[in-house]
Amino acid sequence: MTIEVRMTFSSVEEMLAKLGGTAPAAVAPAPTPAPVAEPAPAPAAPAEKPKKPKAAKVEVTVEPAPAPAPAEAAQDKKDEAPKATTPAKDVTIDDVRNTMGLYVKKYGMPAAQADGPALLAKMFGEGCKKISDIPNTPEMYGKAIAAIEEMIAKNPNNRTAV
Repeated sequence: MTIEVRMTFSSVEEMLAKLGGTAPAAVAPAPTPAPVAEPAPAPAAPAEKPKKPKAAKVEVTVEPAPAPAPAEAAQDKKDEAPKATTPAKDVTIDDVRNTMGLYVKKYGMPAAQADGPALLAKMFGEGCKKISDIPNTPEMYGKAIAAIEEMIAKNPNNRTAV
């Protein structure tokens, strides 16, 4: 990204006044003109409030990043897609128990005792009220883990974290 700032000043004094700097020693102050006979002073005008200096004009240019190539965009989408926590072929009943343990840690044992059996019955039928009732296949264990992880993330029962 390129950012360009341009400021325009009519004199060194104006620049120093706006930027809050001091004149370098090598720069001599502007010469004062020779005195000229001045006309009689005008009657005193009411004192004016000093004006604030105007802000310096700043121009900022921002160039957008180039669009990624279609193949790169497709790979980005693939990389950002949700990934399964555990491959289905390696999932065991212990993995389901460990995942339910995460629910217990987040929402407490009373919440897990109420929500766990309800979730299992909803997923596998009314005969499935405990983890040992889940059909003994890695696919079913993976399905249970995914549902428990979703329940932890989305909190559909509006549990308070402990």
